[in-house]
Amino acid sequence: MYTEMPLVCPVCNAGNFVLKHEASYVYSYLIDSEHRFLDGSGKGELIELLPFKYDKREQKNSMQYLECSSCGSKYPCFFSESDGVVSCKALQEAIQSEADELS
Repeated sequence: MYTEMPLVCPVCNAGNFVLKHEASYVYSYLIDSEHRFLDGSGKGELIELLPFKYDKREQKNSMQYLECSSCGSKYPCFFSESDGVVSCKALQEAIQSEADELS
């Protein structure tokens, strides 16, 4: 039985949200003395400079939030990508926490 309350934006009273995860990364590519891109395996094979053929990737920033589709209000929250399920209660708490800070 479904007993959780629906999500409602406290700014505009809409109920349509998008869960977003923004992240920025720095990609590193190895180059040899002749300025050719290497594959990073130590074999010295040349590669094309493609986003998925990097030698090293460092995450610099990450932000997860719930965004109201109607008014664009953002509500910071954390969600796990491992199980593919987000608790409605956790999202309601994120919205309420942000609404409490604004009042």
